[in-house]
Amino acid sequence: MRNGWGPHVVQQLYAGLGSAAAFSVVVGAIHWLTFCTAKRAALDIMVQQAKEAKAKAAAEGGAGLAAAGGGGAAVPSKTRKGASSGSQSGTAHLHVSSGHHMHDEEVLLEHRAAAEGAGAGSDAAAAGAKKAAGGGAHGGGGGGHGGGLEEAPEGADVGMLASANMVGATVGALMTALVEGPLELFRHQAQAGIISGNLFREMSNVVKKQGPMGLYWGFLPYCLESFPYDISELATYSQLRDVYNQAVAKANALTGGKASQLFGPEAKVPSQLWDIAIGAAAGSAATLISMPFDVVKTYMQTHAGDAVAMSAVAQVQAFFATGSRMVAQHGAGALWVGVVPRLAQQVPSCTICWWAVEACQHWLKPITAPS
Repeated sequence: MRNGWGPHVVQQLYAGLGSAAAFSVVVGAIHWLTFCTAKRAALDIMVQQAKEAKAKAAAEGGAGLAAAGGGGAAVPSKTRKGASSGSQSGTAHLHVSSGHHMHDEEVLLEHRAAAEGAGAGSDAAAAGAKKAAGGGAHGGGGGGHGGGLEEAPEGADVGMLASANMVGATVGALMTALVEGPLELFRHQAQAGIISGNLFREMSNVVKKQGPMGLYWGFLPYCLESFPYDISELATYSQLRDVYNQAVAKANALTGGKASQLFGPEAKVPSQLWDIAIGAAAGSAATLISMPFDVVKTYMQTHAGDAVAMSAVAQVQAFFATGSRMVAQHGAGALWVGVVPRLAQQVPSCTICWWAVEACQHWLKPITAPS
């Protein structure tokens, strides 16, 4: 700034923009791809388990009725009851694992699943009972659900979606940390004046001297910060997106005076505004949840030079010891120093990121949608 404002100032402010942008694209792609893949796999497994539990309960109920010599007219009704109870028991197991309370959408999905189970149970009871029950088994299944945020597979309820979101967020956070950790380490060191020059050249020098593991000193303390951020961001965004998609699906069935003013074809709120709001909420939640971890991690990366020689366990111990010492010396507020600037940085960037993701998915849908 000594020479006044000019092109050289802009050049200094945006030095290394190209390499940083390229790396961000790679990290973002891994972040999103691993999350979507893990969420889709988790949903498929949970839906399949629920269907198998319903089919088993229906088959057992049908076998019991056949052994008791129940009348053909009574089979559909009692089998429907058995199938419904099987559906509820399987779903209750998922609620316990996800820890979510019941919602209206969840109740509707359970009722639908119970009705589907009735068809499956009547089919299992006897061949003649299929017609009496009104139509045989429902071909459930889980059609394609791209991107992890499209319509949930048939049979998935809110509890399943919440559990799948957490699984996907955890896997996505782990894979992202493996790629992003070294870059964050060297970026903070450059900002603190510990190193200078091109980051990738500095990273290459470290690999030559210390081997690949030299890129990952302080990695566990970094994970202690990045995991709360990435998991809370992905889980919050995906859960809010699932709730929004369910609200839109319900609103699409309403017309006339019952049409929703917030969701669906007659909504007065643009869908892009919901995209922005959901992205901002995810960024805010992630920043606030991870702030204490970020403060301790940054302090260690810029002050604890001896941490290079520490073992992984010693680094984790040093992480919590550093946090405890900061609180003891300066109070709990020490863990929240810089929260406003970090919110000012993270929330807009997170909002833009998720808006861009939704916009790209919308533009690519005609190409990627199954025929």
